[in-house]
Amino acid sequence: MRKYQQLLLLVISCVSVIILLMYKSENNHLKGVLQVINFFSRNDAAIMKRIESNSSMYLRDFTYPLAVWQTIGTNFHSYSAYWRRNELVSGGDAMAIVVGRKGAVLNFKCSFNFKGSPNIQGKFRFQRVDKDGEDDNSEFTRYYFYCKVTRDFGTPETVIFTDSSAPKSGGNSLKLRMLKLVDKGMQKLAVHPLTICVNLHSREFFNMTSLEKQPQELLQFFVHHYIMGVEDFIAYSGDDIPFSLHPFLSHFNIRVHSMPFNFPFSSANSTDRIRSIIEMDCILRNINRATHSILLDANEFFYPNTNLDDEKSLLHSLRSYDNGVNQFDVKTFAICKDQRHKYLIENTLFDPELKNSHGVSLYRPQDNVLPLNGEEPSRSITLPVLKCLVHRYVNCVHVGKDGLHDWRNTLREDFMQHIQRLKEEIQLLI
Repeated sequence: MRKYQQLLLLVISCVSVIILLMYKSENNHLKGVLQVINFFSRNDAAIMKRIESNSSMYLRDFTYPLAVWQTIGTNFHSYSAYWRRNELVSGGDAMAIVVGRKGAVLNFKCSFNFKGSPNIQGKFRFQRVDKDGEDDNSEFTRYYFYCKVTRDFGTPETVIFTDSSAPKSGGNSLKLRMLKLVDKGMQKLAVHPLTICVNLHSREFFNMTSLEKQPQELLQFFVHHYIMGVEDFIAYSGDDIPFSLHPFLSHFNIRVHSMPFNFPFSSANSTDRIRSIIEMDCILRNINRATHSILLDANEFFYPNTNLDDEKSLLHSLRSYDNGVNQFDVKTFAICKDQRHKYLIENTLFDPELKNSHGVSLYRPQDNVLPLNGEEPSRSITLPVLKCLVHRYVNCVHVGKDGLHDWRNTLREDFMQHIQRLKEEIQLLI
């Protein structure tokens, strides 16, 4: 009888060891799955939302069709073109972002190419963005070109602008990005709460950052915003992203959509105008893709008061503003870089007398359709610092007479706690 008990005990021990090994194996598999999902302290709802959206992530890619500066006529170039079908009456219209050499004669016709049919003549008109008396010594003038048809021929593939003053011009075709504008249900069309467009055409970041620190600080830019809930970035002049960063961005599952920006004129004395061109393409490209968009330089870090998926986040609070408000200006602080700090978020001093070269604004792309309508700008408001701010990291060579101030003194305790958690997570990941 004693032998049978010992045998039973041996069998139970063997079964227990086998179960333990199986449990350990399944636990390792589970850890591998969690690493692939790579949620970095986010809640389950945010994870599931990302998984559900992956099926349509690349069906309406930000980069299609790829924008690139191309010649239309003798002295004009276009970057991108958009098509909007008229939902109330027949037809629709296209809009193209265009620059022309200053003083050039503007004499165009337009038409559409519909698949399987001859080109259809459209009605051409234009809107000059740069008004008289606003000359900044640029070589170029900004325009919006429009082409309209009043009958339904389907969805056009390209819009063709023909310069009547150019000899032997057969017209230049621009591929169209399709837009669907709705008054309600925007959330059903948009995939992301916020898309950040990155202006890498501006050379300031690369001029003020040493070569050995460029990749590390640029990685901080992407990881900083990714932790807050931004998963997609549109990088204008994206080829300037160092190749050494690509494996890190892929590891963090950060999607950076690279856009060429081979601007055809001199950039000297024209940084504001060029930035506004990028900003307008950013807004239009995000229609149906993101409920909000913002354009930042690589040394500008956006700080909302909470993560974007929080129920009390800034983006949720913006729903209280009606559609008449289409631009939300964000307070910007020029933060002095201290070479003793490894992470930009650790810098605490700013120069209140240092003027920013440009403002930073948050947009709701679905509401910001003014260029498509050719109307005058609508209303904008400035968001309070307790809601959000932007830190623009700069080298403070000449400090103002008032000295440096600590930006932390301007924030409430809960906002500071959020930034502290953000700093700890950045330090953990990089």
